[in-house]
Amino acid sequence: MIVVLAATLLEILASDPTSSPPPIATATGLRAAVVASGFEAPLFVTSPPGDPRLFVVEQPGRIRVIRGGHVLAKPFLDLTVKVGYGGERGLLGLAFHPAYARNGWFYVDYTNRNGDTRVERYHVGADPDVPTRAAARSCSRSSSRTQP
Repeated sequence: MIVVLAATLLEILASDPTSSPPPIATATGLRAAVVASGFEAPLFVTSPPGDPRLFVVEQPGRIRVIRGGHVLAKPFLDLTVKVGYGGERGLLGLAFHPAYARNGWFYVDYTNRNGDTRVERYHVGADPDVPTRAAARSCSRSSSRTQP
């Protein structure tokens, strides 16, 4: 059920921003509704515990933020120059440290331009919506794997 709802949400996120499909009702009473649109190849939506923002992972290498129903103009993180995108490659994962609210650490999993998997840790400062801080603060390579 969760997979169906996630797939439906991703379809809605990638849909034409000028169209407004009606909310989708399910047998459980859960409803899916358009939250935002205009994303490029969105893979999933996540949020750290207690944070009202939604983070949309775009496979070409961007993480976009939805705050208060609006997509922020600048990506939270833009790794497009580092990411090899296509098929099963691209920015594939985002995870927030359990103490993200306190330490600002988050992790990304992506395929680089050589086709190798990379896992990197990033840090945000006092203003967690400032994309240059998220991209430019401490970034450490946690793991790298050559793909078969």
